Amino acid sequence: MIKADPRLREELRLCRDMGIPHSRFLSWPELDQDKALAFAQVDAATCSGCGTRPEEWEPAQGGDRNAYVATVHVCPGCQARGDAEREMQRRDDQSSGRYVALLPRAMAEERRLAAERKRAARAARMSGAT
Repeated sequence: MIKADPRLREELRLCRDMGIPHSRFLSWPELDQDKALAFAQVDAATCSGCGTRPEEWEPAQGGDRNAYVATVHVCPGCQARGDAEREMQRRDDQSSGRYVALLPRAMAEERRLAAERKRAARAARMSGAT
């Protein structure tokens, strides 16, 4: 049954991707089902790397070889993370489990202060032990 019915295969694939039972999908109005399947087809044909579809580039399919222009976009967050990663490499910091994450400034400041308090408490314990 599944092998012989391409629409059923599409429906089941969509239901799997959405994490819903097929019976729930079938309870949708027919127009909503058709829209969901059409979107899934467009989405499957869209390149995950650049977000375009082959027909957008192909003149024989109504597209244009110059449909898009490559531009450079700088994300300040990615730039900050990349700079920190390069700094770790420059210092040859190869400790296991280390990675660069972006934190909101307030959270980063809280963590910095907590680490300072921890160091101060450790130093106080060490000086009191001697």
